[in-house]
Amino acid sequence: MEAIILNKVPNGYDHSTVLVKIGRLNKLVADVKDGKIPQVNAIHQADALIAEPIPVVAVGTDPQKVDEYIAKYRRELEGYKLAVYGRLKRVKCGYSLNDFDAKISAYNELIYKLRNGADKVFAMTELERIRQLPLTHEKKGLFSRYGYDCEAADSFLADIDGYALSLTY
Repeated sequence: MEAIILNKVPNGYDHSTVLVKIGRLNKLVADVKDGKIPQVNAIHQADALIAEPIPVVAVGTDPQKVDEYIAKYRRELEGYKLAVYGRLKRVKCGYSLNDFDAKISAYNELIYKLRNGADKVFAMTELERIRQLPLTHEKKGLFSRYGYDCEAADSFLADIDGYALSLTY
């Protein structure tokens, strides 16, 4: 997940409370990816955590940015088979981590929109756009980098693509 700069503003959220809440949400996402807790339980815990009010102080963190950041964590917890995605094997010369993560994020965003009533025609064009996103391999050689195992990644992509397609009907 990309970082968001949490600026200080008048009448903002208490900074230490914000950091604790974001840290706990981050831990929930990591625990689901590691298979330590079921995704459904993590979503319920996140909802309870998000429902807790954050105190407003004279000079605190920008509430709008904090709410966006928390919403991103919540949306990430709803990601398709997050535990399977988190445990995909990484090997030398596999699919590029950035390309694969971008593609999965796009699929999860589409799935989120479809669950919330997105237009089916829009969804089909978006699905085709996602399918066309590039998926490059890491370079081979002495200084090759790690990427996702191609076979496991292809299987996961086929699975998430099929699920997204099923939501469009």
